[in-house]
Amino acid sequence: ICQAGGDPVSTSYKQQNSRNPNAPIIIVESAGKIASKTIYFLPWKANPDESILRKSIENFVSLALEKAIEQKYRSIVFPAIGCGGFGCSIQLIARTMIETVYSKLKTYQMSVSFIIQPNKKHIYDEFKEHVDALKLPSPSSIELRKIAADFGKGVIEVEMGDITTQTVDVIVGSTSSGILREIILKAAGKESQLAYEIERRNHPNYILIEIPAGSLQCKKIFFVKWGPNDNEEILQQSLIDLINIVVQNAISHKFTSIAFPAIGCGK
Repeated sequence: ICQAGGDPVSTSYKQQNSRNPNAPIIIVESAGKIASKTIYFLPWKANPDESILRKSIENFVSLALEKAIEQKYRSIVFPAIGCGGFGCSIQLIARTMIETVYSKLKTYQMSVSFIIQPNKKHIYDEFKEHVDALKLPSPSSIELRKIAADFGKGVIEVEMGDITTQTVDVIVGSTSSGILREIILKAAGKESQLAYEIERRNHPNYILIEIPAGSLQCKKIFFVKWGPNDNEEILQQSLIDLINIVVQNAISHKFTSIAFPAIGCGK
């Protein structure tokens, strides 16, 4: 990058880096053969521990995106960091980079590109696979993924989709699914995660916890205590009780729309 940018880029980078070697991001004005407006240099190190590696990639991508959003840019391009000589898992890096971008673009509009060297087709294929998994169906197929029934003053819908993207008053999770809880809290963001931990710690015997929606397109998130049961009568009554608790709390808030997952239908 410094070679393509020439002396102005190289000099600016070296000066800023020497003044503040621990800076979370160094911003350099483009020059030479580089056609972008700005170059961001961010510190990053590979790590054999996959959880630490994943977190470092999330932080790297998030920081760059947040800075670009702050500077009101509309497009950004990333290299496939860590996929060269570091020996890191290409699958983990591709998935983490794309999932982090996807979660940020639910809130902000920006064009994000990943540029892979032409001779690294295996890396390109890995990134392509994860991007393809995010592609939305066509409008005609979306209609086939939802059914609805009107009754009295209400509507029941059954939809194939992502509960974290539903535009409703309340999104519901249950204690029976740690995976679902993590998905909802990750999409909601740090404020909601902190609120959940505080409520869970202060009310360990809770029946229902309500927390702020954070980044989700709802007004509240309800987490309800529930567990499966082999006895069908007990199971049926537990689901009736769960729905009653959620509906009663929604009514008390004057909410008019709720999104439930298919509780108990997974593992």
